[in-house]
Amino acid sequence: MLGSGPVVPLILLLVGVLYLLFTAGFTSMSSFSGNEVGFYWYICVGVRPKPGVAGAAITLATDATLEVGLCGLFGFFAHDIVTSRGRPSIPWWAYPVGLLAVVYACGRRSIEFSGIRPTLAE
Repeated sequence: MLGSGPVVPLILLLVGVLYLLFTAGFTSMSSFSGNEVGFYWYICVGVRPKPGVAGAAITLATDATLEVGLCGLFGFFAHDIVTSRGRPSIPWWAYPVGLLAVVYACGRRSIEFSGIRPTLAE
Protein backbone atom coordinates (compact mmCIF):
# COMPACT_ATOMS: atom_id res chain seq x y z
CA MET A 1 0.00 0.00 0.00
CA LEU A 2 1.33 3.44 -0.92
CA GLY A 3 -0.16 5.31 2.02
CA SER A 4 -1.29 8.89 1.87
CA GLY A 5 2.12 10.55 1.44
CA PRO A 6 3.15 9.58 -2.11
CA VAL A 7 -0.44 9.77 -3.40
CA VAL A 8 -1.05 13.41 -2.37
CA PRO A 9 0.52 14.96 -5.53
CA LEU A 10 -1.61 12.69 -7.71
CA ILE A 11 -4.74 13.66 -5.80
CA LEU A 12 -3.86 17.35 -6.19
CA LEU A 13 -3.34 16.83 -9.92
CA LEU A 14 -6.70 15.05 -10.23
CA VAL A 15 -8.48 17.78 -8.27
CA GLY A 16 -6.84 20.43 -10.46
CA VAL A 17 -8.01 18.70 -13.66
CA LEU A 18 -11.54 18.35 -12.27
CA TYR A 19 -11.51 22.01 -11.25
CA LEU A 20 -10.46 23.03 -14.77
CA LEU A 21 -13.29 20.95 -16.26
CA PHE A 22 -15.77 22.51 -13.84
CA THR A 23 -14.51 26.01 -14.66
CA ALA A 24 -14.84 25.42 -18.40
CA GLY A 25 -18.39 24.13 -18.03
CA PHE A 26 -19.39 26.87 -15.60
CA THR A 27 -18.12 29.69 -17.78
CA SER A 28 -19.67 28.25 -20.94
CA MET A 29 -23.05 27.87 -19.18
CA SER A 30 -22.85 31.42 -17.80
CA SER A 31 -23.26 32.86 -21.28
CA PHE A 32 -26.72 31.26 -21.47
CA SER A 33 -28.09 32.57 -18.19
CA GLY A 34 -27.64 36.32 -18.65
CA ASN A 35 -27.64 36.95 -14.87
CA GLU A 36 -26.52 35.43 -11.59
CA VAL A 37 -28.17 32.06 -11.00
CA GLY A 38 -27.53 29.12 -8.72
CA PHE A 39 -26.32 25.64 -9.47
CA TYR A 40 -29.93 24.42 -9.57
CA TRP A 41 -30.49 26.27 -12.83
CA TYR A 42 -27.26 24.99 -14.35
CA ILE A 43 -28.08 21.38 -13.51
CA CYS A 44 -31.68 21.71 -14.71
CA VAL A 45 -30.61 23.19 -18.04
CA GLY A 46 -27.69 20.79 -18.45
CA VAL A 47 -29.45 17.59 -17.41
CA ARG A 48 -33.06 17.74 -16.15
CA PRO A 49 -35.10 19.12 -13.24
CA LYS A 50 -34.90 15.99 -11.04
CA PRO A 51 -31.09 15.99 -10.89
CA GLY A 52 -31.36 19.76 -10.38
CA VAL A 53 -33.39 19.20 -7.22
CA ALA A 54 -30.86 16.59 -6.08
CA GLY A 55 -28.05 19.07 -6.72
CA ALA A 56 -29.90 21.73 -4.74
CA ALA A 57 -30.35 19.30 -1.83
CA ILE A 58 -26.66 18.37 -1.90
CA THR A 59 -25.72 22.06 -1.96
CA LEU A 60 -28.02 22.79 0.97
CA ALA A 61 -26.58 19.91 3.01
CA THR A 62 -23.02 20.96 2.15
CA ASP A 63 -23.65 24.57 3.13
CA ALA A 64 -25.24 23.54 6.43
CA THR A 65 -22.35 21.19 7.23
CA LEU A 66 -19.85 23.91 6.37
CA GLU A 67 -21.65 26.37 8.65
CA VAL A 68 -21.61 23.92 11.58
CA GLY A 69 -17.91 23.23 11.05
CA LEU A 70 -17.01 26.91 10.81
CA CYS A 71 -19.01 27.70 13.95
CA GLY A 72 -17.14 24.95 15.78
CA LEU A 73 -13.79 26.26 14.57
CA PHE A 74 -14.71 29.80 15.53
CA GLY A 75 -15.73 28.65 19.01
CA PHE A 76 -12.57 26.62 19.50
CA PHE A 77 -10.17 29.37 18.41
CA ALA A 78 -12.06 32.20 20.13
CA HIS A 79 -12.03 30.20 23.38
CA ASP A 80 -8.32 29.47 22.95
CA ILE A 81 -7.47 33.12 22.27
CA VAL A 82 -9.53 34.41 25.20
CA THR A 83 -8.19 31.90 27.74
CA SER A 84 -4.58 32.33 26.58
CA ARG A 85 -4.80 36.03 27.41
CA GLY A 86 -5.87 35.30 31.00
CA ARG A 87 -9.52 36.19 30.53
CA PRO A 88 -12.28 34.19 32.23
CA SER A 89 -13.09 30.85 30.68
CA ILE A 90 -16.43 30.90 28.85
CA PRO A 91 -17.73 27.68 27.26
CA TRP A 92 -16.55 27.34 23.66
CA TRP A 93 -20.09 27.12 22.30
CA ALA A 94 -20.98 30.59 23.66
CA TYR A 95 -18.76 32.26 21.07
CA PRO A 96 -20.47 30.82 17.97
CA VAL A 97 -23.88 31.45 19.54
CA GLY A 98 -22.89 35.11 19.98
CA LEU A 99 -21.56 35.25 16.44
CA LEU A 100 -24.77 33.76 15.04
CA ALA A 101 -26.80 36.29 17.06
CA VAL A 102 -24.80 39.16 15.52
CA VAL A 103 -25.20 37.70 12.02
CA TYR A 104 -28.94 37.24 12.60
CA ALA A 105 -29.33 40.82 13.88
CA CYS A 106 -27.44 42.20 10.87
CA GLY A 107 -29.54 40.10 8.51
CA ARG A 108 -32.80 41.30 10.06
CA ARG A 109 -31.68 44.89 9.58
CA SER A 110 -30.53 44.22 5.99
CA ILE A 111 -26.90 45.04 6.81
CA GLU A 112 -24.73 43.45 4.15
CA PHE A 113 -21.00 42.71 4.31
CA SER A 114 -18.98 42.29 1.13
CA GLY A 115 -15.68 43.19 -0.40
CA ILE A 116 -17.32 45.63 -2.83
CA ARG A 117 -17.01 49.30 -1.97
CA PRO A 118 -20.28 51.16 -2.35
CA THR A 119 -20.35 54.02 -4.82
CA LEU A 120 -21.74 57.39 -3.92
CA ALA A 121 -24.99 58.31 -5.62
CA GLU A 122 -24.70 61.47 -7.67
